[in-house]
Amino acid sequence: MPPKTTKKAVPAVSLSPPSILKRKTNVTPYVGQGVVTNNRPDTVTSSNTAVEYFDVHWITKYQGALSQKPLEAAFIHPMKVEYENKKVIGDLNVVKAIMYRRDPSKDGQFHLIGKNGTAYRWDCIITERSTDTDDAASIGKRIAAAFTEFGKDRTDDGTVDPSPQKQNEFKWKQPPVFVFQKDVSSDPPKPMNYFLCDVDCIKLLKLQYSEDNAKEDVMADDGIMTAYFGSPEEGHRVLQNISEAVWRSPM
Repeated sequence: MPPKTTKKAVPAVSLSPPSILKRKTNVTPYVGQGVVTNNRPDTVTSSNTAVEYFDVHWITKYQGALSQKPLEAAFIHPMKVEYENKKVIGDLNVVKAIMYRRDPSKDGQFHLIGKNGTAYRWDCIITERSTDTDDAASIGKRIAAAFTEFGKDRTDDGTVDPSPQKQNEFKWKQPPVFVFQKDVSSDPPKPMNYFLCDVDCIKLLKLQYSEDNAKEDVMADDGIMTAYFGSPEEGHRVLQNISEAVWRSPM
């Protein structure tokens, strides 16, 4: 049998004229963006309020820069459950209440809907500043970090059986990511009833004052009434039919 011959590689024929540019021959492999756990972050918006030391925050679901859909509330139900059970979320100890946003585009007392076509309401996180350097933005950033860490600790891709104590605990399949987006604080700041419905403003007012003060004394403080309800007259209107017993009753 005739000996086998080895074919030499034939160089590719270029269809374009030869370039005078120097071409790199040992090109570094392209690895794209690497391993990304979640590049679709939900965003935190923060604002000051007329109530001294109190700020409000809400979280918007990621929708993409080019999305034309209406904004939607992010899913934070597990964080709310954690707060209701422990009054803290991780190391975030400045949250004083989680209520629902009032819809400022409507006259009257309407909660802001978190997703069109549903009864899902948009959560509002109320916080109290604990240091002189705190402001709405700095606390908003802390919320984003704490919620991201909270979600990271509660992620399960389904490959591990949960312990009996954690079988009913909600798990994300992919860790959620939260980032601070913007501070929409105003000067002068808006009253609390711009952000919350009256019934929730009353709850927050009781949280601050009902233990040590009679309702009539609080109503007589024009500064407090204005900070919560926009004017003393509006505060009187909202509170006038609440009895002292209801005012003093536990939350």
